[in-house]
Amino acid sequence: MLGIREIRQELSKSYFGEAWHGPSLKQALQGVGEQEVWTRVHPEVHTVGEIVLHLRTWMQSAEQRISGRMPFESVTDEQDWPSGSEAEDWSSLMNGLDADFDQLLTAVGQLEESELFDSIAGTKDNRFELILGILQHNIYHAGQIVLLRKLHAGGVR
Repeated sequence: MLGIREIRQELSKSYFGEAWHGPSLKQALQGVGEQEVWTRVHPEVHTVGEIVLHLRTWMQSAEQRISGRMPFESVTDEQDWPSGSEAEDWSSLMNGLDADFDQLLTAVGQLEESELFDSIAGTKDNRFELILGILQHNIYHAGQIVLLRKLHAGGVR
């Protein structure tokens, strides 16, 4: 069975790299230009900036839930997909994402292995499932960002 150390390692791979699946979240976001952040490639597709805000919401929420400070129902639709604007500084968004991930990783590291399968208040999920969900969420959105960047560059037909 995976222990806390291995879980943190896999979570870190989804964010920083060296994962078998391809680019991590940070690798997918590396080199994003200011014009790519809020440019919508299609009316029904989120921007890179909106995805980063969405990721921040769920990293913050997961950290709070893992620490026992937030019930599952607390994320509203507006929080899930916050609207961003060109007024928001890209480097500040990225610094915030890094800080949110660091806090999440710290919260996971502070868990006792016996707490991994404890239920999260108000849900049928446990901490282990939530942590794996965030890992999968990072990977999903890394792929989405890679595709958006190709669309911005005119590389997808």
